Amino acid sequence: VPVEALVEAALGEGDPNVAGALRWALARSGDGGPALLAEGLGSPVAAVRERAVRSLAEMPGGEATALLRNALASPDAVVRGYAALALGTRGGADAVPALADLVVAGTNDTDAADALSLLAGDDAAADRIAAELVDRLARDTTGA
Repeated sequence: VPVEALVEAALGEGDPNVAGALRWALARSGDGGPALLAEGLGSPVAAVRERAVRSLAEMPGGEATALLRNALASPDAVVRGYAALALGTRGGADAVPALADLVVAGTNDTDAADALSLLAGDDAAADRIAAELVDRLARDTTGA
């Protein structure tokens, strides 16, 4: 199947089981997928943006990782969250602030904590993560 058709199907599929199978196929399709998915990250439709970032999260390689790093700056919290989770498991320390936000918000907090534990490989990194979490928890807007 051409990669363009897989991307189109993955961005438009609402059934979670079918979408997962399409993401799996897309991750194994070779070159071209990340660039096409990047267009989905800018979609005006929230569901399409989410499908695009989830697909990128399952793709190996530097191009997908670079697009996920760009997605950390997205105004869409869902896109930022999925990008942070994927980057955290890939060793991307730049995802720490977004992962801390997920933990404090209680959104995918267990997955975010797992990613943070992977990033806390040395004392300096662990201290930075702890400081980030303390900062988030100390804010007046943080609920119980």
